Amino acid sequence: HNVIPLLVSLVRDEEANMTTVTMAAEAMWLSMEQNADCRSSFRKAAGMGAMLGRLETPSRTLRLFVAAAVRTACINCPENREAVHEVQGVRRLLYYIGDEMANILSDALAGGADIPNQWTGIEHALAA
Repeated sequence: HNVIPLLVSLVRDEEANMTTVTMAAEAMWLSMEQNADCRSSFRKAAGMGAMLGRLETPSRTLRLFVAAAVRTACINCPENREAVHEVQGVRRLLYYIGDEMANILSDALAGGADIPNQWTGIEHALAA
């Protein structure tokens, strides 16, 4: 769990390429899924603001991992749920849900939607 601060700094880094940021978000999500200490480290590293800021990225894959990481950070960790409010994260999560629903509708109308997989990010955001 001592790698969490490094992952948070990668997600926060505006100069990092999207592949690096996506891999960092995925690693953070997987770490927090497996270890409660990682959820605590995420809170101490002020990871919530960094992750929520990436919900507006154009990369759908990154947005999915970010939503998953936020949900996982909040599971059984009241401090992380409080951090969502401290960084005005509820508003960001609601914007994300609205944008994702619009994207799903747009893709469905274009005939290229994989709707069950696209709903996953919305479910993560709602669970957070």
